[in-house]
Amino acid sequence: ALNNRCTFGKAEPRLGVSKLSWTNRAISNVSTFTPFGTVYGAETFKDASGVEWLIIAADGKVYRTRETSGASEIALPSGEFIDYPVSFTQTYNGMVMFRGATRSPLYMKSIGTGFQSIVAEANTVSGATSENPSDGTQPIPNADNGEWVGNRLFIPHATAGEKDLLGISDYLNATRYLPVRAQARINQGSSDR
Repeated sequence: ALNNRCTFGKAEPRLGVSKLSWTNRAISNVSTFTPFGTVYGAETFKDASGVEWLIIAADGKVYRTRETSGASEIALPSGEFIDYPVSFTQTYNGMVMFRGATRSPLYMKSIGTGFQSIVAEANTVSGATSENPSDGTQPIPNADNGEWVGNRLFIPHATAGEKDLLGISDYLNATRYLPVRAQARINQGSSDR
């Protein structure tokens, strides 16, 4: 048989794929669910209580959804409108939204607070005997993506003159890095992207 499924003990035509209602976005005061338009990025996020969410950037906003729970909006900084490709990376205690080389990343500590701009903050470990005696850390660089490995965020990025840089965040802090000490080169000497 072609295009066939066996359900309830007998062969029947396969009717196609069914879109799950919880993958739609709910609009207040409307009794139906509306599908997403253009999706610019999606990733799973496990919150502090162990609940796994699907995070979706679509139609200018960011949404959270999971099975049996309709999509609801996650807060963004005032005036932000997502109409470009993004990537998400789960970290030890949050999620980073990478927005490309021309836009700074956003950080979400919890679903309730939403995504926020990364602000300058003092390193909690400083002093003459520490890894960064005068702090000197900066917000993580603009990039297309990053990867959380060994409790540090690894971020391939470029500058005007360098194409092969890898920024490495502070330990257990996905928002800060020290450009001189916590930066590496990919394929040093050839400046490959």
